[in-house]
Amino acid sequence: MTSLQAVRLASRLAVLYLLFWVMSDLISLPREILGVYVALKYPGLSTTGTFYVRGQLLTLASNVLEIGMWSALALWFYQCGPRIQRFFAIEDTVDSEDTPTISD
Repeated sequence: MTSLQAVRLASRLAVLYLLFWVMSDLISLPREILGVYVALKYPGLSTTGTFYVRGQLLTLASNVLEIGMWSALALWFYQCGPRIQRFFAIEDTVDSEDTPTISD
């Protein structure tokens, strides 16, 4: 396996991991939307009032932001650009000019 293939494999494994988190956040999204709906429609159910509504809205907003960030990061890793290749790549050769030599 060449170095480029290993880097591509590592980046694709990172994409799978990130897509797992996207799916996890997408599964909880309907529950959070329902929580915001109930908090707005029935404000008398909660004893804390607007604090509860703001908490539900912040939870929903943070979940949507996480989905966007994980998706963008997964797309970036899937494209496997030069930065990612440099991050994961292992130097195969060392320049002989840069390495000091011991002379007798």
